[in-house]
Amino acid sequence: MSFSRNLKWLAVASLLFTCWLTGEPLEQVTTPRIPSGSGTIVEGKAILRLVTGESQCSLHQEEVEYRFAVSLAPVVSPRAADVFVGSWNGPEQTLVVPLPPVLAEGAFIRVYLYAQARCAVNRRVHSPWSAPGNLSLVPLQWEKYIPMPEQVQFRSVTVRRQTVACLTINFPDSGFAVLDWGLPIRTDAGFTVDAQIVRWSGITLPVISPQTHRYSLGYLPPGVYEFQFNVWGEKVAIYRFLVSSLPVDINQDGQFSAIDLTSLMRMILGLPVTISGQTYFPPYPAWLIEAADVNGDELLDITDLIQLLPGKETTG
Repeated sequence: MSFSRNLKWLAVASLLFTCWLTGEPLEQVTTPRIPSGSGTIVEGKAILRLVTGESQCSLHQEEVEYRFAVSLAPVVSPRAADVFVGSWNGPEQTLVVPLPPVLAEGAFIRVYLYAQARCAVNRRVHSPWSAPGNLSLVPLQWEKYIPMPEQVQFRSVTVRRQTVACLTINFPDSGFAVLDWGLPIRTDAGFTVDAQIVRWSGITLPVISPQTHRYSLGYLPPGVYEFQFNVWGEKVAIYRFLVSSLPVDINQDGQFSAIDLTSLMRMILGLPVTISGQTYFPPYPAWLIEAADVNGDELLDITDLIQLLPGKETTG
């Protein structure tokens, strides 16, 4: 690595560290546009396919994550207790929102939508919530759906002595919803989950639509385990994964080395990282963020790197 590149890294790292010490935000994020989309009612739940966008970070430009809030009436703040707030992801998302029993069998429901953005690199920086949009829901025909094994991707991560399984399903269009991802049940060989997935007859977009879920498996002694993924009681695939006693293993090579430290620094700076021959750009996939979040605060910053310095020890 050239001297000038080392100097640039040092300057950016110093800026990040100074902002962390002073509590000053490194950048700002613009408010996303009013969300829109389509939706239906299935099994007492609202299935919403929502779209927003147009936010930018002042330093990292289009490296932005979004989340949506859904309410049954207009609210001043989406943080209110009666509002469903989704997780951070891309500008197009499918949400499954439980409905109150009095509305679950209704033939017509109007919901109000809000969107918020944050920087995918410096996750402490959030935009204000957008102005509300609204959407009318009506029941549609739906059917059970079981994905093919090649549609499903599995990754496991162990950090802070806690293991997490991240499972992604790549749907062929936007007309799919996971009603229930299932809870991991312990077996002699590892774990099994049983999900519920449906496909409905509403308007869909003919684009690959990935959906990801995170399963917390807790503390596991080092060893090899199995994770069986079922849908509607039918086996889709079985994955084998290794749990090690390493403090962190970002590049998934079974050892803790300077490569892990370099990968963590590149993620803190919002640079691409290469894992097992594949290059990832921000926003990074959920499993990679899990692997790099050394101190468990759901942010990637200089404090994660400090945890790996000599004399420090990650704790569960």
